[in-house]
Amino acid sequence: MTESNDHVIDTPATEHGRIGYGGYAKYSPLGLAVLLVVVLLAIGIYQRGPEESNNQVGQLVGKPAPDFTLTLLDGSTLRLSNLRGSVVALNFWADWCVPCKIELPRLQTVSNDARQNGQALTIVGVGSKRDYDKNARDLIARLGLTFPVGRDTAGDDELSGPIQLLYGVSNYPTTIFIRADGIVDAVHIGEMSEDQIREYLAGSA
Repeated sequence: MTESNDHVIDTPATEHGRIGYGGYAKYSPLGLAVLLVVVLLAIGIYQRGPEESNNQVGQLVGKPAPDFTLTLLDGSTLRLSNLRGSVVALNFWADWCVPCKIELPRLQTVSNDARQNGQALTIVGVGSKRDYDKNARDLIARLGLTFPVGRDTAGDDELSGPIQLLYGVSNYPTTIFIRADGIVDAVHIGEMSEDQIREYLAGSA
């Protein structure tokens, strides 16, 4: 959810135009055809997987955001339903995700501006279960993030936390914009510029 985004050999005259090398030249067209089919199938499978997942998270638009409780890095808990009345940007991130590291400071800047302007806006960071806890905490400290951030580590699934599964997120970063009435307004998969973040939030207000 990403984006987008992967010898000159003398031969008899009758052999001219054949693609291949050496004694195996006569088999090359068949081999290339098989290879091409395999590559196309692989591309199709790769593209279909994220698309299905993206459709799942995209189906949330226009519906109430699923409620959840997230344990924050400071040990406190945050319940999404308690943020009703505030526009929420729910950002799914990971320590190993380079675009996430670029995007998180932009979210912090937007959060700072909203706080200074008295704007009813809350940005919530949901960290990947696959991160090492120390690495995740070091990243948040290094970036100086002050908006609520936690890690989605509960549940029995080895790779995905319950919040990630609840929202159908499989790509990082993914940000879900929730209106003040609790309805999902938009979903963005991939890195956002600061202007994009502000545009989404303005549309969700």
